[in-house]
Amino acid sequence: MKESFKNISGQFSSDYKRLAILMLLILLQFTIATAAYTNPESRIASINIMFLPVMIAGLIFEQWIGVFFGLIGAILLGPSFVTGDSFTIPWHSVNWLLVSAVMAFTGGFSGYIKSRALRFSYRNASIMAVDPYTGIQDRDGFFQRIDAGLRQGNQCSVALIEIKNKDKITSLLGYEVYDDLINQLLKILQDKLPEDIPLYSLEIGILGVSSGSDIEKYAANIIDFFEHPVESMGIPVVCELIIGIATGPRDGKTADELVKNALFALEESRKTIKPISYFSEIKQPAFFILPLICELNEALKNKQIHFQYQPIVDANTKVTDTLEALLRWQHPKYGPIPPQDFIYSLESTTFINKLTYWVVEENVDKLMELQSIDRDLRLAVNISVANLQRETFSRQIEKILQSNNIPPSLLVFEITERGLLMDYAEILHNLEHLHEMGIQISIDDFGTGNTTIETISKVHIDSIKLDKVFFDNFSENRINQKIVSGVISLGRNLNIKTIAEGIEEAETAEMLRKLGVDYIQGYLYARPMDFGKVKTWLAEQISAVPVLSK
Repeated sequence: MKESFKNISGQFSSDYKRLAILMLLILLQFTIATAAYTNPESRIASINIMFLPVMIAGLIFEQWIGVFFGLIGAILLGPSFVTGDSFTIPWHSVNWLLVSAVMAFTGGFSGYIKSRALRFSYRNASIMAVDPYTGIQDRDGFFQRIDAGLRQGNQCSVALIEIKNKDKITSLLGYEVYDDLINQLLKILQDKLPEDIPLYSLEIGILGVSSGSDIEKYAANIIDFFEHPVESMGIPVVCELIIGIATGPRDGKTADELVKNALFALEESRKTIKPISYFSEIKQPAFFILPLICELNEALKNKQIHFQYQPIVDANTKVTDTLEALLRWQHPKYGPIPPQDFIYSLESTTFINKLTYWVVEENVDKLMELQSIDRDLRLAVNISVANLQRETFSRQIEKILQSNNIPPSLLVFEITERGLLMDYAEILHNLEHLHEMGIQISIDDFGTGNTTIETISKVHIDSIKLDKVFFDNFSENRINQKIVSGVISLGRNLNIKTIAEGIEEAETAEMLRKLGVDYIQGYLYARPMDFGKVKTWLAEQISAVPVLSK
C-alpha cells in the first residue's frame, strides 16, 4: 500500500509541472492574439470581433475545428483587415495569407490547449480514484474512462469478474486469506493482460478494452488460467471465476448502462454453468429483469399472473394423486415470461415473500373448489429458499391454511436442492415447522445439484422428484437406469416417495413402474392445463375409474 501511495504522489508532482507549462502556453496564446489587435505604438486600438468566435470554437471543439473556423473567419473579414482605428492592411494575397495563418493558428492553438487541459483533468481525476489497498483504480476511475471513450465514439467492452465460490472460501479460510487472494488475482491479471487494458476495483475488477473480439480472447484465457489453484498466504485456493461482458455502444451508451448490463450477464453466469456470459446473447425478456420486478404488483392486480396445473399420477393405478401449480406470467408487451427469468432475481428482494403468500392463498382457494371432485387430491406449489430464510414464513402459511379451513396434509411444498444445501438455522426451523403442521416437503429437480444422504437427513423429506434429464433416451441409457434405480431404492429404504418428471413415452413409464417409482408426471398423461380444464379432466378420470382408489 505504501508503494501505491508513493506512485500516486510522484504522478501528482509530474502533472503539476505539466500544468505550469500549460499555463505558460495559454499566456502565449493571448500574447499572440493581443499583438494582432494593437497599433504600431503597441497600444490596443480595437479588437477585431472575429477573433473571439475563432478562439471559442477552438476551446469548445478539437483543434482542427478551430483551424477551420479561423480560415472561415479570415474569408469573412472582407477586402481589408482592420487592426486599429488609424490603419488597415490592404487586400493583397500575401497579406491575406498572413491573416489566414494568424487566425487559423489562433483557432487551432485554442483547440490544442483545450485538449491538453482535458487530458490533465482526466489524468488527475483518475489518480484520485485509485484504491490505496489494491493500487488499482476504483469505480469512479472506471466511469470517467469509459464515459470519455464512449463520447469519442469508441467501442468499449466491459468484463465484470466475480469469484463464484467466495462464500465457501471465506467460511473455510477466513477473510484475511480472501483479501490476500484478491491481491494475488489482481497481480496475475495485470501480468496476463496488455498494459492498455486497465483493471478497476469493482467486485474483483473490470476490464475495459476497445475491441469486442479482444474481450472474448482475454476472458477465455483468464478462465483457463484460473482452473489451476492460486496460492494465498501459503494455501492453494481454487477460484471459480465467472465473467459477465457488455460492449458499448451496442449494449449501452454510458458507463452506468454498461456496468448494469454486464451485471445482467454476470447473473446469467451465476444461474448457468457457463463461466462467461455476454449481454448481447441473453434472450430479450431477461434484459428487463429489474423493470419486470417493479411491474409485479401491477401484474398481480391486473391478473397477468395465473396458473396452469399438471397432474402427477400414481405409477400403478394411473390415478391423479397431486396437481402441481405452475406459475405463468402473460406480459402485455413481452408475452409469456417463464418463472426462471425473474424468480431468481426476485429472491434477492422482499417481494418474493409477498408473491409466495399470494401463490399459496390463490391455490388454497382452488384446492377448496377441487374438494367437491376429489377430497384426497393434493396440490403442490413451488417455494423459494428465500422464503425459508424468513423467520415468520411457516407461521404465516399456518394462518393462511387455518383461515381457509384446509387440511395441511393436502398441500405439498416443492423446494430445489439448493435450499437443502444452505445450512441456515431458519431454513431448517421453517422446514421442521411445516412438516409438523402436516405439509409435505418435496425436493424438486433432484439429481441436478449436490444433495447427499446427510443433507436429506437434516429434515423430514416426503418425496423426491427426479429431474427429466435422466429420462432422455432412458431405454438405451444403462447408466441413467442404474442411477434412477439406486435413487428409487434409497427412497424406499428411507420411506421417501419418488416422482419421475418429464415422462413422454409409455415405454419409459413402464420401465419406471417396474423399477418401483411411485409417481409419474409428464406429457404422456397430461400437459399443463388451465384450472377450468383440469377440473373437467379430473372429473372424467374419476368417472372412468370409479373403483380405483389412491
